[in-house]
Amino acid sequence: MGYKEAAIEVLRKEQRPMTAREIVARATQLGLLQVSGRTPDASLAGRIYTDIQRHGEDSLFVQVGPRTYALREWMKKEPKPSQSKLREYLFKLSFEKLRERLYMSIISLAEEDRSTFIDDLLRKLRLSGANVTNHLLLLGVHSGATEAASASDIALLLRYYRINYPNIFDVAVDVIEKYPELVVNLLPSE
Repeated sequence: MGYKEAAIEVLRKEQRPMTAREIVARATQLGLLQVSGRTPDASLAGRIYTDIQRHGEDSLFVQVGPRTYALREWMKKEPKPSQSKLREYLFKLSFEKLRERLYMSIISLAEEDRSTFIDDLLRKLRLSGANVTNHLLLLGVHSGATEAASASDIALLLRYYRINYPNIFDVAVDVIEKYPELVVNLLPSE
């Protein structure tokens, strides 16, 4: 079995984004891949990168972080037929008001809930194809590990997605809607 075929098999089995090193280790463990050479993870990463460059949207892979890959089939295929009340409201806000409302809502969560929300959000954004690490760096956020992103960093990132990647912002709204306290804090009181 070749590198790409083994990667597809491992990613489908694991159902989560994985680094090239993790994919090679798991494929070897499962007997899907016979590795030779000193850097099989670099070989795999090169093959997947080339596949993504050659086939673009038709590639089976999507890069979701440095040498971290997911399957494109996991990505959201079609937009939702009806927009949620929250999504409609967030798209009506000015960009600065959006960032401010998001920040205040996220910061109002209990620390453990905030951490869970941020982890869940980042995972779903990566699965949708967002290169969160690069986008945070582009926005001037240098917090080290992406998971160390603050409420302010997340609010800035979500504003960026609303402006530049509405389909990724939709994924974020889906995650937000799973946290009723966030929804209550974001929507205006009636």
